[in-house]
Amino acid sequence: MTCPPRTTASAHSHTHWIQRDGYGQYWHDIDRHVDCQLQQMSDIAHTMGLPLSASMCFGLSEGISFSAQIERHFSLPYLIMLGRERDNFPHFARKIGIKFSKRRCEDATEFRDAVIEAHHHDAVIIALLDRYYLTYINQALAAHESAYKPQHFCQHVAGILAYHEGTSSPTQAEQYNSADKAYYLIADQYSNEPVHVPVPEVEQARLSNWDLNPPHGVYYRIEMPFRSYQDYNWPQLINESIGANCAAMLSPTGGIAHIRKLIQQIEVFDEETLTLYERAVRYQFHMLHSFIAEFEQTHSLYRWVYKDFLTECINDYGCHYLRGFPSRFENLGLLWRSLNDLLLIDDLSGLVTSLPKAIEHIANEEERCCAALQTAQRDYHAQH
Repeated sequence: MTCPPRTTASAHSHTHWIQRDGYGQYWHDIDRHVDCQLQQMSDIAHTMGLPLSASMCFGLSEGISFSAQIERHFSLPYLIMLGRERDNFPHFARKIGIKFSKRRCEDATEFRDAVIEAHHHDAVIIALLDRYYLTYINQALAAHESAYKPQHFCQHVAGILAYHEGTSSPTQAEQYNSADKAYYLIADQYSNEPVHVPVPEVEQARLSNWDLNPPHGVYYRIEMPFRSYQDYNWPQLINESIGANCAAMLSPTGGIAHIRKLIQQIEVFDEETLTLYERAVRYQFHMLHSFIAEFEQTHSLYRWVYKDFLTECINDYGCHYLRGFPSRFENLGLLWRSLNDLLLIDDLSGLVTSLPKAIEHIANEEERCCAALQTAQRDYHAQH
């Protein structure tokens, strides 16, 4: 069973094809409800002829997760958390037949040649970048936040579509005070249009040595052969993806176990710690707040992105056994949003007391939801 491709963009997106100088086109679709990696996955799928939304890419890539770990790169260790798989592209690539290789290159000339080679063979380079150095991102964020200051984030990904030498557009020539620089053509979620970025700026972003997860010149080379939408059994792929994702969340070392691990880490903040390290503990809770609020714009820790995936499965792919689950993931998202608000209260001692209870409630609700979804998935699989 397959579903005919959808030809219209979502109501909150800006979509167009980017011409790549005689070597094919690249689809670029801005969806404000996703992060940089998911947007690139959707762009790649569309370019191949598969009109998959970012939320559908998220679900097929088994994206829903939770991880909490202690980061020790700084003088005081602190907790970081994520609501999705750190790198779920390999799952997605395997399911829809994308050929890719993960590479590392710290030489500017070698990287330029890799971009040119990929461009000429209708492939694309997806590079890890530190967005601190990228002018167009800082300008986009500053336009929506008056007090914004550039911040290091070394796991941003963008599509490097082509390399050019000579004059870029007049607007960008003025922006960079030069009309005669070599530059890369970049597709990114922070711009509706392709961006011309000078090579030195890209090199700074690729080779940033900021302590926390530096990019180290890592990039993916991705081939994009045309695929027929009708060649896939989408309900089967959806069912398998949901089953694998639920199993990962419910495993003894999986996402829900990590939520409870977060509780254990917060409970070490006793009164003595709060007195001696008040500023550091406040910074810790500020960081946890930013991990919920920063990476995807629903501030639901990706639970609403998964809700959108399940809704599409029901409406567009006939997966009626999933009815009721979009609302359950919507409720999970509301719980994470409430926790996000809780992290901002001034009463530090009260916060340390109330947080474990709030997180335990979320862990219990996530466990119930994933267990019920797993049962529905297995029942459908047994009947088909």
